[in-house]
Amino acid sequence: MEKHQFSFPENDIYMMEYGNMFLGNTMWMNSGKGFEETTFDLVVRDLPNKNWGFLLMYGLDRFLTYVKNYSFTKEDVEVLLKLNLISPKHAKYYRNFKFLGDVWSIDEGVPFFAGEPIVRVSGPLWQVNLFTALALNAFSYPVRVLTKGARVKIAAGNKMVAPGVNVVRSQGFEQVVICQKASYLTGDASTTQPNFYKENREFLSDDLYFQPNINHATIKSYSDEREAFKAAIRDILPNSTMLQIMIDTYNLKNGLRILIEELKKLPKREQEKLKIPIDSGDLLKTSKYIRKELDKNGLDHVGIMAYSNLNEYKIQKLESKRSPIEYYICITEVVNVSDAPVLEQVYKMSELRYPGGKIEYKAKLVKGKESYPGRKQIFRLYSVNGKMQKDIIGLEHENLGEPLLRQYLKKGQRVIKPEDIRETRKRIQNNLIKIPDSLKNIYAKRKYDVKLSQDLKNLYKQVEKQHL
Repeated sequence: MEKHQFSFPENDIYMMEYGNMFLGNTMWMNSGKGFEETTFDLVVRDLPNKNWGFLLMYGLDRFLTYVKNYSFTKEDVEVLLKLNLISPKHAKYYRNFKFLGDVWSIDEGVPFFAGEPIVRVSGPLWQVNLFTALALNAFSYPVRVLTKGARVKIAAGNKMVAPGVNVVRSQGFEQVVICQKASYLTGDASTTQPNFYKENREFLSDDLYFQPNINHATIKSYSDEREAFKAAIRDILPNSTMLQIMIDTYNLKNGLRILIEELKKLPKREQEKLKIPIDSGDLLKTSKYIRKELDKNGLDHVGIMAYSNLNEYKIQKLESKRSPIEYYICITEVVNVSDAPVLEQVYKMSELRYPGGKIEYKAKLVKGKESYPGRKQIFRLYSVNGKMQKDIIGLEHENLGEPLLRQYLKKGQRVIKPEDIRETRKRIQNNLIKIPDSLKNIYAKRKYDVKLSQDLKNLYKQVEKQHL
């Protein structure tokens, strides 16, 4: 493919790092530092919306792949030298970059909360320092869009949720791919875009199928609606598991009447494949009208779908009024996570280990923006009914509950293999059951209880005493 203005090779991601990260390395190396073993934590400082009661981990596999393959090309090193971001005597370290450290993380799809160290990276200081932009970028959108999808599904209850054509509403093609998979993980049906199936051929199964939609442009290309409907029923329906036909190109009531007339000519097994989408106007009023007309004509097995910038708030309102809509198609509000545009994260050093065993513990002491020292673990406690009750952030040697962080990279190599996305889907479904209802409420009723262990508090006081 011809290169265009927005093109960049995958390995160029490593050159998107902050310039001052390279400068920090130069300062350390010039003073004989930078090769000590360090640990950095990735922490989300706060939930991105006051109504959100939890977040779901997503983006880990991409992060691990980039860390494992982190490297600089000859051209990269030349550019860094020309910009005076690295010195000639240290260029060899970048030319031969190979991460040999460790990465611990919570699993994909696991719920987490503000202040928790969800990823822990240990290795040579000059290397771990270079993962700053990568760590902060790799999780920001995936975590938000996966959590948004889960909230939409929670609001829909037993109703079906699907992602629709998110490519037409997203802000970039990478965003589309991430949202496609996040929507599959939290929803009930797959994307309507063929590229999803190109990458995931095994998903073409009875429980996950392509969803064709005969849209307005296609209908307008025929001399009248009846001709368009007949063509869709003749050419598309027989080879489809499900088919959507828009009825409001000209006049919804007239379009519905014509489609009903054509549907009544079909056997029931074909009628059941049809779904009637609504994408404008008063969704509740329109859906009730369509349901009444379908039922009156013996088509109670024909379903109704709804679009129109849906999100969890609109869906809950529709459900509270007993909407007859069976499928909710969420595109714009989900792919853009419009009510949570920012995820405030930090990637902070927590310790330095020197040859000989000396450990320097590191913490940020500014009130309201504290970071905590040492190699930490998240311990989760559950109530007698299996619901999440409390998390304790402690030091890795403690035993205070179910540990959530697992080691994914050891000396630069994966020790937990990449996971089939269907396994991640199962984990999400299982974890959503464990989240207290008060946190799943789309207007979160309370904050989850996250505490610090006494050992961690003592270590923080030790660092505080040292610097203050």
